Amino acid sequence: TESSPHSYTGMMSDPFFGRPVGLGGLAAAALQARAWIEASGAPARALAEVAAKNRTNGARNPLAHLREAVSVEEVEASPVAASPLRTLEVSPASDGAAAMVVAVEERAREIHPRPVWIEGAGYSHDLAYPGHRNLARLKSCREASERAFRMARVRSAVRQTNFAEVSECFAHQELMLYEALGLAPAGEAARFLDSGATRPDGDYPVNPSGGALCGDPGVATGLARVGEVCLQLWRKAGAHQLEPAPTRGVAHAASGLAMQSNLVYVLGTDRE
Repeated sequence: TESSPHSYTGMMSDPFFGRPVGLGGLAAAALQARAWIEASGAPARALAEVAAKNRTNGARNPLAHLREAVSVEEVEASPVAASPLRTLEVSPASDGAAAMVVAVEERAREIHPRPVWIEGAGYSHDLAYPGHRNLARLKSCREASERAFRMARVRSAVRQTNFAEVSECFAHQELMLYEALGLAPAGEAARFLDSGATRPDGDYPVNPSGGALCGDPGVATGLARVGEVCLQLWRKAGAHQLEPAPTRGVAHAASGLAMQSNLVYVLGTDRE
């Protein structure tokens, strides 16, 4: 509430080269977006399409910070935040909190009629600062997802899970996550988006809640994704409930400049 997160994210940058030139979260994300666009050949318009999709989803979510749908054209006409990112392609600074009750299996069955099970979890952290790693690829997210999917015995996220909630604090990051999570082959994220698969009525919805672009409460953003997956699995998501109701979802959290650290959960309700 007191300040913009962009005023202090530079503290995550290296003290010798990054901080003196103002390399914070927004600047690092802009460099990442440019690197990904150039490496993938995807049009910049794809970022606006992600933002418009998620803002449309968020308009149906009472827990979202931003609840007004916007068009692709409105996103493209919004002011530049840090080239190539526009204002509506950047998450808002939101107030919020999230909590999760974790229990052993026997206790979970006692306290909830339909527990959500953590079937897999994976974490990875890239040791290199921006400028010392390939910003066009989310290496640590790929590693985290592989660990989570291996634990959950998931060979294909698209075929063996129903949807995903990801922490895309900047629009291009959702596109990058399609590839890092194995939802789309490398270089095919924009086509995956254009296919309509990630819309609420698509084959693999991504961020039916509106995602971080509709609400980014600091360090609670990732846990909010877990909460949104649980609401969907419990069939309590209200106006943004997916149909048919999913039984297995992927939740993603990230931290650090340009998604330096990533955490992936596979969550489900089917269990004998």
